Amino acid sequence: MIRCLDRSRAKRRLQYINQLRKRLEYLVTDDGITNTLCTTITEWFDTEKVIITNYHQQYHQALITQINIGWRHIFMGRLSQEWLTLQGSYTTTDNIYWESYIWASSIVEISLKF
Repeated sequence: MIRCLDRSRAKRRLQYINQLRKRLEYLVTDDGITNTLCTTITEWFDTEKVIITNYHQQYHQALITQINIGWRHIFMGRLSQEWLTLQGSYTTTDNIYWESYIWASSIVEISLKF
């Protein structure tokens, strides 16, 4: 169902990626992480495969572990811990300190909604 080629499903996937990008921007996510995560999910939607060599080497471990877990599992709340390591803990522009697990749970929330 997630990868169904029906036009309404494709529209819903695009809405998901747009919402995910907005949430990642709000969470002050590094552009490289945002682009890699959103592009790989889109690639998986389109081909059911993610070609790791298409992405910068610093993201390879996160991609490998997500492949091992399975990309569809993002929609069941299973995000590779390597994404959390890449993001790390950070302080927002409002001077609020966030742990990386808050960042991950926000991604899971968006993914579960869609």
